[in-house]
Amino acid sequence: MADHKAYSPSTFPPQGLIQLQAVTCRLMLRYTHHASPYLASTVARYLRLLSEHPVVQNEPECRATYLHLLDDWQHLTLGRSYSHEPLAPVSMKPRRH
Repeated sequence: MADHKAYSPSTFPPQGLIQLQAVTCRLMLRYTHHASPYLASTVARYLRLLSEHPVVQNEPECRATYLHLLDDWQHLTLGRSYSHEPLAPVSMKPRRH
């Protein structure tokens, strides 16, 4: 997975918002199968990027929703004692059924 610190919200074009949303949803789904503070903090980082995205900045209700989710996911990073195991990269390719 790419270094997320290298990105800032202004580097994402509007279509980047859709990709951020998709990756965030995939990470949330992964959390349901492999809960860990590390994964919760990764989800939180993506939610922070979403809340700071220029498109979202112009949509107060949307931004408020992302900030609420961010708060919830930050709480998941606290007080849990899971072992940190490396995760496979998140793929944006659709699954074949």
